[in-house]
Amino acid sequence: MSPAMNRLFLPLLISLAFYSAYVVSNADGATDRYIVSVVSAVPNNPKPLRIHCQSGDDDLGYHDLKTGEDFHWSFRLNFFSTTRFFCHFWWGSKDKSFDVFYYYTVADKCQKQGPFTCYWIVRPEGFYLSNGNATCKDQNFKTTIISRQPVFRSMNRLFLPLLISLAFHSAYAVSNADDGVTDQYTVSVASAVPNNPKPLRIHCQSVDHDLGYQILNTGEDFHWSFRLNVSYTTRYYCYFWWDSKDKRFDVFDSYTVVDKSQKQTPFASYWSVRPEGFYLSNGNATWDKEYDWA
Repeated sequence: MSPAMNRLFLPLLISLAFYSAYVVSNADGATDRYIVSVVSAVPNNPKPLRIHCQSGDDDLGYHDLKTGEDFHWSFRLNFFSTTRFFCHFWWGSKDKSFDVFYYYTVADKCQKQGPFTCYWIVRPEGFYLSNGNATCKDQNFKTTIISRQPVFRSMNRLFLPLLISLAFHSAYAVSNADDGVTDQYTVSVASAVPNNPKPLRIHCQSVDHDLGYQILNTGEDFHWSFRLNVSYTTRYYCYFWWDSKDKRFDVFDSYTVVDKSQKQTPFASYWSVRPEGFYLSNGNATWDKEYDWA
């Protein structure tokens, strides 16, 4: 753990302890339960809809949905109401990724009675969201353009102590850190695969930032820089496509990949994509294989 992280860790624990004590004494024992359902309404030709859904903590895997089939899962909000699930969709030559659930946006358009349910339907022309009203017609569905207006249900009574906790932690961090900011990291992804039949294609993003699709010829790299968030939960993942192969994994997270990154500023993680798999280096010219394509 870097010195900057050490300076912030103790006050963060104190803040969380304060907040947790309030939650235990004031909450009813559990947060709201939600269900997300994704239904395919696209033709099976040339292939059925393929989806891959996950949150920062849970990977729900890949699923192939034929016309009329659905994939659904249930969960409870975390205490901070920051639960977020995102999905990647593939159909024909098209693909798309976006948040299918986030408390401060999507939840406001879901079924309002417990269990709160968000119904997504995937159609040839796009993605639609319903609140579960059986009388709802097509024109009553909402598109994925969602206004970012916060909603508060049972979590409303928890919001004030959380603000107080974070205010304490932020004040401490600013007063004790040398530069007032967290460490800066760089992630670099380089292609070492042939361009035949096609160059490497990647799509990298975090929960908050979509870095878009990139085509990398042999020897080219794509890199980006960022600072860790205050809670040190920053995570970036990438999808990789080459030839008939594809793979997805975290290229950076604050507690695993970072330990194998370059230890001197600027902290950096170097990934090399090769025909036999994915290699990680801390910048000292030594490469360790982390993943196979399979």
